[in-house]
Amino acid sequence: MENTAESTVKSHAETAADPTTVRVVVERETPTKQGTSSRGSRRLADIEKRVAKSMRRVTRAMDRGVDTYIEHRDKSRENRKDGVIVDFVENVSYGVSRAISEASPLVHDVAEALNSRSVRSQIRRAARTIGSLPLIG
Repeated sequence: MENTAESTVKSHAETAADPTTVRVVVERETPTKQGTSSRGSRRLADIEKRVAKSMRRVTRAMDRGVDTYIEHRDKSRENRKDGVIVDFVENVSYGVSRAISEASPLVHDVAEALNSRSVRSQIRRAARTIGSLPLIG
């Protein structure tokens, strides 16, 4: 196995009485291990990253939905005396609609997280089993 650590060579004067003597000090950086995670832990890390992305998407969508509700509520307050109460359901529907439209790619994010080689092979196996049943086809 080849040592990939870089060597740094420093020279120092040994003593003031003998200026011709030089001490050479070799300092080596410790090599960092790469690729130490197993395939299973890499898979879990990938799933965690995708779940975090999905959670961020949902919280962002909820925030924008609430902001939309508040904007419509304020407009209702300006237009009528009891506009907030009268238009409550309509304002909530605007906010929920915005939140759903912002969070809609969540289904795709979950599908990406669950799509793996083992899941695909299980689906193929189930499809072969269903296709070989005598009642179907």
